[in-house]
Amino acid sequence: MGDVYRAFSTPLYRRKNQLNKAELNPALGSLDMYRLKTDDGYTTKSPWVLENELKFLKPLVQECLDDMIYNDWKFKKDLYKIEIQNSWVMKHTKGDQSGMHWHSNSLFSGILYLQCDEKSGTLMFVNQDNWCGNVLDFEFEEDNPLNQDTVGLIPGEGEILIFPSRTPHMVSPSMSEHSRYCLAFNTWIRGPLGKGHEHNNSQLDL
Repeated sequence: MGDVYRAFSTPLYRRKNQLNKAELNPALGSLDMYRLKTDDGYTTKSPWVLENELKFLKPLVQECLDDMIYNDWKFKKDLYKIEIQNSWVMKHTKGDQSGMHWHSNSLFSGILYLQCDEKSGTLMFVNQDNWCGNVLDFEFEEDNPLNQDTVGLIPGEGEILIFPSRTPHMVSPSMSEHSRYCLAFNTWIRGPLGKGHEHNNSQLDL
């Protein structure tokens, strides 16, 4: 049997963290939120909660971002820095969901789960450009990373997921009697773009 090399896969960074609930719960209760026009959830009025209401969580989020780009992606530490551009909290009650979307004007996006349980909904990542361009459907004996068009995850409290911002994702309806709170954020990388090789002399500082 031959080997298959999984080239050019979409990376999903996932890490479990401990949250200080004694500090977090009062902060969640004081957030200024409003119901979305789509009537499927609530969000904070502020798009910078990691700079204000939830600033005590910023070191944790930054630590995870640095871990991903330096230890997994192997970005050069002396050249690049990843920065959080904006951040907000989403609240879902029973029946709420999030339709398929992606994040523009960002390189990596992430979600930190602040309060949830096993019935709070499944986070699903969707492959809209699979190996056959999504123009053909086949039946498979079993699902595996080579043939899946959707990857579903049920995150737990304290889990963070970081992924390329262009990755389509969605959340199934919550069946929980308890509200789900998650922190979402977008990022940008500062540093030189372009390797400056003899056949590629253009460089740009981001």
